[in-house]
Amino acid sequence: MEQRKSLIISRRSRPVVGYFRDGQPVVDKFDPTRSHIHYPADPVERANFEVALPRVIAGIEPRPDDRKIVRTEETEYSFDSGLVHIDGSNQEQVFYAVRKGRSGYSQLISREDVTEEDIQITSDVTAVVKLRGVGGRDPKNLFWEVATAHVGGAGGGEPGDPSLVTPEQRAEAERLWLDKAIIVDGREGGIDERYPKLSTVEEYLGWLAARYVWLDENLRRKKRM
Repeated sequence: MEQRKSLIISRRSRPVVGYFRDGQPVVDKFDPTRSHIHYPADPVERANFEVALPRVIAGIEPRPDDRKIVRTEETEYSFDSGLVHIDGSNQEQVFYAVRKGRSGYSQLISREDVTEEDIQITSDVTAVVKLRGVGGRDPKNLFWEVATAHVGGAGGGEPGDPSLVTPEQRAEAERLWLDKAIIVDGREGGIDERYPKLSTVEEYLGWLAARYVWLDENLRRKKRM
């Protein structure tokens, strides 16, 4: 089967990221500024990621009722995970901000405040793909799109993610994320400046508690509709 570099969907060209085992194409968003494929900054790591990601996608075998698929594969490459463990030595350098394209606060640390020894290394690559539709749910109008792709394991959403609705899901997110900070390039890199930065973990946990209240109120409102 011919493997094309792009597909026209709803009159818009979308880059093809890879192909499922059965030959179905998987595309990225048509607007590159909205893409959630997180390419490594290092040129060598980026090149390796560009090789590894289509292989991860090629290992996916969608079932007829699938709407979202998450696949993580260990590769032969080593990647900077973009994460550091938070402890007493770096807690003061951690800050809290809303990243572009996100709706909640993340724990962040500037790369200039991180040593090579601090960075967590991973060989995993994860792809999350979702079935999308244009013009109704007719099968011929459906296509698979990369929702996100990145180095590292699936991990799950950060605390405060709207998709985490049960106490168990929220507790697991906190277990996975509260001792980690995402590395950003400077204190402004990738930050949505419409939202104020938070400086302390106490402020962040206060926001998180209020976030859960707000999300729960929205869920109750939707159930009453």
